[in-house]
This record gives sequence, structure tokens and C-alpha cells, in this order.
Amino acid sequence: MKSGQKGISLDPRAKLMLLICLSGPAVFVGDLRYMAGLFGASVLCAILCGADVRRAAPFLKATVVMLIPLFIVQCLFTRAGAPVLTIAGHAAVTDEGLKAGALMVLRILTVVISALIIATSPSRDYLLALIQCGIPYELAFMIMTAMHFLPLLSAEAADMVNAVQMKGIDLKRIPLRRKAGVYLSLMLPLLSRTLGRAEAMSCAMQMRGFRSRPQRTYMRRLILSVRDRIVIILAPLAAAAFLLWEKSVI
Repeated sequence: MKSGQKGISLDPRAKLMLLICLSGPAVFVGDLRYMAGLFGASVLCAILCGADVRRAAPFLKATVVMLIPLFIVQCLFTRAGAPVLTIAGHAAVTDEGLKAGALMVLRILTVVISALIIATSPSRDYLLALIQCGIPYELAFMIMTAMHFLPLLSAEAADMVNAVQMKGIDLKRIPLRRKAGVYLSLMLPLLSRTLGRAEAMSCAMQMRGFRSRPQRTYMRRLILSVRDRIVIILAPLAAAAFLLWEKSVI
């Protein structure tokens, strides 16, 4: 196990396979019980791989807060099933609506939790893993660059929201329509900054001679251990069996 790393030490390719096998079935599962089991499996895998849940707690909290209105909308617009809440003689919430809302929340949380597995290794390891999987360097570099952009975009969006609140606009108290207008007005400067950063990075890469040589060498090479090979083989088999079981095929 690497120094300073907690949890089971896995090759980045094994972690990518775990991510695919956990988040992929979440898209197709339609039963709440199976979805809850898949969510529990994603939490267990993230803990075993040494994911820093405490450090990710603010992000998880923000995700849960974002999911609350989506859950409410899903409950209100799903009309099938027996009424659970009736207003003026009309069914406002049904049991199928509650199931659909819970299923959507668990589906998104499963994807988010399983993504924490990726955060347990340096990004350069994933770049090397993608290249050793046969992906062209340019494409692998673009994928890793996009992953680096996401935290920056999140930080800039948070700064913009804080700036709006410091101007006296309480986003928690204003009407929903006005709140949507505020968020839409923030999208344009955020998009403009993103395009500007992408253009600056493109110029810097060209000035440094990016891909000036057809071949690229690396100082080290990732080697799959027996444990990694077991995970890479068993994870997709388990995911396929889980989906077939959920669909009552087996």
C-alpha cells in the first residue's frame, strides 16, 4: 500500500472499472430496493478504497440540498399509484411518486459516491492508466483537463453566488422565478470565463510544443496486481448479474 494512503490499494484501471460498474447499472435499475442495495455497495466500495468522506462532506451536503427540489418535483408530477397526500380532494402525492423521487435521489447519490473512488489516486495516474489502456494521449489529456476544470468551475460559481448575496440579494427568500433569473444571469460570465481559460490553455500548450513529437515516453509504468485483475474481471460480471437479477432474467 502506498504511504499515506488509507484503504485497499488498487490500480487506477481497477478503480475506473469499479466506477463504471457502480454508476452504469444505476442508470438502468428501476426498483427502489435494488437501487438502495447498489447505493450501499457504492458507499462500501468508496470506504474500502480509502475515499475521504469527511473532506467530501461539503460537496455531498450541497448535492443533497440540490436534490431536495428535484425530489419534490418528481413526487408532484408522478400521478400513478395510490394517493398519499390529498389536497382539496385531489391527490397531490402518490406512493409511486415517492418511489420515483427516492429512486432518482439514490441514483444520483450512487453516481456521486462512486465517483469518490477516483479521488483516491493522483490524476497523473489516471492519465497513465488511460494511455496504457490504448487511449490516444491527446484524448486522455483532454479527459484529465476536463476533470481539472470542474473544481475550478465549482469554485467560480460559488464566488459568483457569494458576490450576489453580498449585494443584498437573499437567494433563500426571493421567489423561485426571480431566483432562476439570477442563476441564469450568472451563467453567461461563467461561460465566458471558461472559454477564456480554455483559449489561454490552448495557447500555452502550443507555445510549449504540445505533441511536437509523434512518440511520448514515460518514467514509470502501472502494473496490475492479482487483486487488480480480480477486480477488473469480477466487477463487470457482478454488475451484469445484478442487472439480470433486477430485471428478473435470472
